[in-house]
Amino acid sequence: MYKYIILFILFFIILINSCSIDSDCGNSPYTQCKTKSSIVDGIGTVDYFHYKNNIEIDRENKRLLFTMKYDDEEIEQRIISIPLTGMKIPNKDVICHATLYPMGHNKIKGLINYIPKSKSMIIATVKTGITLNSGGFEKDTFYLPKLLTSNNTYSSVGFSGEKFVFSEDENTQYSCVYGGGVYKSDFGNPKSYESKERLFFGNDLYGGCAGIRLGEKSVTSVNNKQQQQKLYILYVKNKKHETYHNSIHIGDLSCVQPGGETLIINLPLLYSDEANGIGHFEYSEIEDLLFYSNGLGIFKADLSVRKKNKIPIPKLIYKSNSAFSFKYYKEFIYLSTNEKIIRISTINYKKSETLFTFNGSLNKNNNNNNNNINKKQSKAISTTGHCVCAPGFTNNGTTDKCNYCDKSTHVISKDKNIIRCIPLKFDSNPIVCFHSQDCSIGKTCVLNKFSKYGQCLNK
Repeated sequence: MYKYIILFILFFIILINSCSIDSDCGNSPYTQCKTKSSIVDGIGTVDYFHYKNNIEIDRENKRLLFTMKYDDEEIEQRIISIPLTGMKIPNKDVICHATLYPMGHNKIKGLINYIPKSKSMIIATVKTGITLNSGGFEKDTFYLPKLLTSNNTYSSVGFSGEKFVFSEDENTQYSCVYGGGVYKSDFGNPKSYESKERLFFGNDLYGGCAGIRLGEKSVTSVNNKQQQQKLYILYVKNKKHETYHNSIHIGDLSCVQPGGETLIINLPLLYSDEANGIGHFEYSEIEDLLFYSNGLGIFKADLSVRKKNKIPIPKLIYKSNSAFSFKYYKEFIYLSTNEKIIRISTINYKKSETLFTFNGSLNKNNNNNNNNINKKQSKAISTTGHCVCAPGFTNNGTTDKCNYCDKSTHVISKDKNIIRCIPLKFDSNPIVCFHSQDCSIGKTCVLNKFSKYGQCLNK
């Protein structure tokens, strides 16, 4: 009885702190009420070896980040965050970190990395055009806090989503070339990436990297300074027309051969699943716990039992054929699947919590059995909404009016009763335009008949 009373009280608190129209949010048109949304799918075909529905964790601020699109915004996509525990006060708990606009022929596919100290975001894009086949080329674009342009990018053909890990303290980026090697370069420096240093070797003949993770730091004896010690590398071997991911190898950064000649397949083995394969994986060095997904769902393997001369036995903790990517943090798995974001306890994994639903943009901390969602309840809460700033606008950390737009790097544009703060390119023209007044002197906004926006071109 008490359980239902508590649930009712929580639902009532959420209801009175939600919104249904823009005026509920206090400073329309700069503040807006959003009631319907969808997640941005990401890159890759629908299988467990590809990046899809990615989420990121900001461990410093205890928030969960993801890419989504509101139904009433024609061209924008948003990078949104919510507390790791879900929303308690919808009008305050949802934060928009970035508004993403189309960049020429580059189609936005979603957030693939979040780097907390500099608040940089890595956005996956697909370049398409009349000279390219369907699907196009995959690109990974650095989004810095005040700039999103196609000039600030790393590009590659093929697999995307698991390719980059970063060490801000050491100003270092580690990169995985799918089916190839692992490389080191300077963080956020495209020129450094072009002349990157190879650490470990892979190619079409011997197989190579499919994804990488950076281990936790440990104190070394070198001036008592923290050094990053190991990379964990998912190995891929091409066999005829099929691709196999079934093993994770350890790359010791303190023991790299000159020229990076060591084959990834010859690196020490962390773990393998020959029977079912390994797609996305998360590994905690401190806990010695490995989590990985495949076509059956998400598995947990306690590698610490090896210290007792035992063989780790993987346990299926979440049964699903759509667990494309997930994150592990402090005894919870965070996952985007079936139009919702959930978290699963790795201790009591028979139940999951729904943190956010995309059909209605409002969560309720409700326990559900794995893969068994209460559809009536989801429908019931879908009529309430939450408040966010208008596209591109922020609070600037001092107010809750959402009316801040840095005019030195952005332009304010109004179209069809929608106000936007749009980033400028290096030529002082906005990434997209709606009217010629958005453009600099000598330029005019030329609308594309196939889209809702235009580009600033010479008159």
